[in-house]
Amino acid sequence: MSLVVCSNKQDSREYERFGEDQASYRFRNHLKYGVEIPENSEVAVQSVKINKDGLIKISDFSKFYQYFGVNLRTTGPDIAPPVNSIERSVGWCVRCNPDMFGQVAPEYVNLGEFASRMTRGMRTGMPHPDFSRKDSGCFVRTGLGNETTGSGFTGFVFQYAWLPVDIGDFQTYTPADDWKIKNGGHLTIEDDGTKATITCEADTPSSALNNNVCWGNKYPVSHMGGYVEFNISNLFSNTGAHPEGVNSDFQLGIVRGIPGNDGDQSKLPFMNPIQDRVSRNQQGYDYVFSVQQRGETGNRFLRLGHFVADESEGVDEYYDPRKPLRMEQIDYYKDEGRDNYNGGGLWRKSIDGAVGYIPGGNDAYNMSTNVQKLDKFRFLVKNERVDFECWSTTGGTTGPNHTAIPANTWVLLASYHNVGAHQAQVQNIPKPSGITTWNMYPKVLLTKSGTSVDVIQKSRNTNSVQNNPDRDWYCRMMREGEGRLTLDVDSRYMYQVEENPGGEIYNQLSYEETDGIGYLYDYVPILIVGDGAPQYIPTSDANMASILGFNSHSVLDDTYAFEEMFGNNVQYVNDTQPDLLDYGSMFVRLDNFTQKSYNAGTGRPSKILYHMPRFDTSNRDIGSALYFEPQQRSYVKFNNPDKLTLNELNISFCDNQERLVEDLVGQTIVVLHIRPSSSPLGKM
Repeated sequence: MSLVVCSNKQDSREYERFGEDQASYRFRNHLKYGVEIPENSEVAVQSVKINKDGLIKISDFSKFYQYFGVNLRTTGPDIAPPVNSIERSVGWCVRCNPDMFGQVAPEYVNLGEFASRMTRGMRTGMPHPDFSRKDSGCFVRTGLGNETTGSGFTGFVFQYAWLPVDIGDFQTYTPADDWKIKNGGHLTIEDDGTKATITCEADTPSSALNNNVCWGNKYPVSHMGGYVEFNISNLFSNTGAHPEGVNSDFQLGIVRGIPGNDGDQSKLPFMNPIQDRVSRNQQGYDYVFSVQQRGETGNRFLRLGHFVADESEGVDEYYDPRKPLRMEQIDYYKDEGRDNYNGGGLWRKSIDGAVGYIPGGNDAYNMSTNVQKLDKFRFLVKNERVDFECWSTTGGTTGPNHTAIPANTWVLLASYHNVGAHQAQVQNIPKPSGITTWNMYPKVLLTKSGTSVDVIQKSRNTNSVQNNPDRDWYCRMMREGEGRLTLDVDSRYMYQVEENPGGEIYNQLSYEETDGIGYLYDYVPILIVGDGAPQYIPTSDANMASILGFNSHSVLDDTYAFEEMFGNNVQYVNDTQPDLLDYGSMFVRLDNFTQKSYNAGTGRPSKILYHMPRFDTSNRDIGSALYFEPQQRSYVKFNNPDKLTLNELNISFCDNQERLVEDLVGQTIVVLHIRPSSSPLGKM
């Protein structure tokens, strides 16, 4: 009889942990002097000593989801019509994983690394510009560093934090080197430290071929009262009959980030340019001020536009089912005979004869005459609401059928404002901003040489660029070939703005500010660790409830485990002890000898010698120097009719699917007992 002691090398400085020959879970031993094994011998495991670090297994199949918006299960206390399903919201459940750094194979990580991987997954899955990446993440609760042993570890805290509403935390303009100019565009961009000035260097007529387009590459506008402001003073003609009017076409807008090497934002994905009802330039914007002649000659009029669903299927021959979105006008100057929703018919002459801001009543504002002396336009973003505003430095003029706009005051052109009281229709209202437009950037088109526009803004510095799929859900879905999900959001009822008197109008949520802290009204960061159906779909593959310690709930919202820390920052705390470790069975194999066992789970022959119990002889399952010794050894024949020479042993540890178990560290020792068999060859 022989006892053979096998072990890996202990000096980790000499042998890499995941090395093929000397890993703790797979190693090879060589004997200087061969040992003869008699014919018809058998082998069994006498004892095993291992160190189990309690590593946590993660993979691409480890999934959770995050949703930021109205709690679909409580629909919000002041929301009507109700937002009680994902289809009635402007959001989506964002798929998240512990960060695998591009690895496909599963990995085993310690507790601290697991929390770090979860943090990176959380931050990628919450790509909102007002989200504080620095202060948000997954943190160990009263843990003991990177160790999972001991009684100190009780679970995890998931913390969501939001940036304050303080001008010191905002980017106020986009520097010249952070703009992108479309190939072939004749524009120059300069900045003086307070604003960016975009100048047109060559005439280009309004058409789909106009390349005089540029857009911001960084600094998405904040949704906590952020804005993008355009000073158009240098677009005025300064000559002729109307010296304070414009004499060229232009477009000033904000637009989502577009994936791609150059992020060309001339055409938005799924946009049908032929169906553009805003401009001959056929440019894509989420929201735009557009000034253009109605024909080849004549005055220029102000149009407001947004990117919405094309509802002309079966009606318009140019409808394209592959491109079911289009640029559509916002009717800020007419409301089908009702009092204007901006407050008493300010932009149009009311049906009762009241005087508005627009001479002539039911028509767009004439920018060639510019009787109100407008010299600034602004988009003001308040959570889901985007206001179109204008400004007159000197104040407007009063005429026989219009009143003067006040000086130095931002005045609404179009917004979701007093909708119920003034009976606006959907065609009068800018669309709500949802998850596809969380990150929006300024965009400018000019057509006349020598004209220029100044741009300032209140935006966030996210230390990223506009086409980064890790900072923008829209870009991420387009990169992953899941554009249909973005189209699902952009085609919902609140983005269908054909005239439908009496139709349902989505209640756009705003934000509020208290003591320098911004609150996105009724918005809640929701963590989904199991199937969130029926409200939160599709999340059926979320599978991290047990490992994170949320066994009693699959959806974590403001009705459960929700703790307000400071301002609008919140935490979710686990309710049960997390089941972090992989407690699957572990087996010892002798890989290079002639013994044969059978694994019915795989249906194939195996080299397994011993099934290790979960707990060792001291009733421990994690830690150092775990010792296992079977009370009764199970011998497996070598089936050797002749003597064998033992000079090399290959030992490995596997699971029931014969996959290596990699959560062993340090030195591993296996003692084998070899003896002549008491039964003849061919007998078990």
